[in-house]
Amino acid sequence: MPLWLKASGETWVVAEVRALYKASGKALGIATKHLGAHCGRIGGATDLFAEGCDAVLLQMQGRWYAARRTAQRAMPARTHAYHETRYARDRSRRSQSASTEAERSSGQLAWLIPFFIAIWTLTGGQMTAIDATAGEKERGTLEVLLVTPVRRSEIVVGKFLAVVLFGLSAAIMAIAGFVLGGTVLRRAFLPLLGGEASEMVAVMGGQLTITPLTVLLLVVSSVLMAAVVAALLMSVTLFARSFKEAQTYVAPMSFLLIVPAIALQFKDLIGSGGFAYWIPVYNVMILMDDAVKGAARLGPTLTTWGIMAALVVALLTFAYSSFRREDVLFRS
Repeated sequence: MPLWLKASGETWVVAEVRALYKASGKALGIATKHLGAHCGRIGGATDLFAEGCDAVLLQMQGRWYAARRTAQRAMPARTHAYHETRYARDRSRRSQSASTEAERSSGQLAWLIPFFIAIWTLTGGQMTAIDATAGEKERGTLEVLLVTPVRRSEIVVGKFLAVVLFGLSAAIMAIAGFVLGGTVLRRAFLPLLGGEASEMVAVMGGQLTITPLTVLLLVVSSVLMAAVVAALLMSVTLFARSFKEAQTYVAPMSFLLIVPAIALQFKDLIGSGGFAYWIPVYNVMILMDDAVKGAARLGPTLTTWGIMAALVVALLTFAYSSFRREDVLFRS
């Protein structure tokens, strides 16, 4: 079947192909004097030859007889110079990464930083939340607290702040360990290794960015993460009748943090774009990952913080409404 076909099914003739090449060359600002119907064939053969294809094979497949090869050698030097310049330019091209230097050097294990911060936040706050709700039910001290001249909203906020404090303390310890460990490793140990330092950094997952802005982003994000976890823990454990039952309720909650952390290491493959910053919990992990890679931006940062703050308000409202229900407080 002919390669050059019109929409009507008719075959292009040589004169039409020649006119097409000349019109294209004129539009591109190329001298049209030496452009003809053979330009496609010559260009394709030149491409193959530039990529290492054997010249004899090209001559056999293209049916280049000696006379045609002689004519090819007699082609004006101007056309040869054009092709040589074009393909030298193409071969000199190199792909350039749009990522920052910090992103390229961060390695593949940067996602562990937000993962540990989230898990430690849950671990640090869950026992306090259980003891402040189901634990007080079991000990019978919740009734005494409710008859004191304190509003229910103040009770909820007080317990919430206590849980946030313990959860945030664990998160701060994780951030402090990250900053201290990275600083000591970079300034004390890596200089002693000399040329082997780069290999060790590559094995350990790359080099992360530690700046005051990075620490600030991690701390603020950890505060919001601790607030969400605390409000969620109180909303769930309040329905438990005993300490052990509350532990049963809390155990599956770890998956709410583990699943987003696992998805975090495949975020480039998933390619969710800006929509990911609208997904609660997952968005703050992405923000922490961007922070340690030096790729955090203002727009996604504000979006993430706004979504997390709204979620805290919603969960606290639910916890407050549960504290006003006697069928929840005095389950037996």
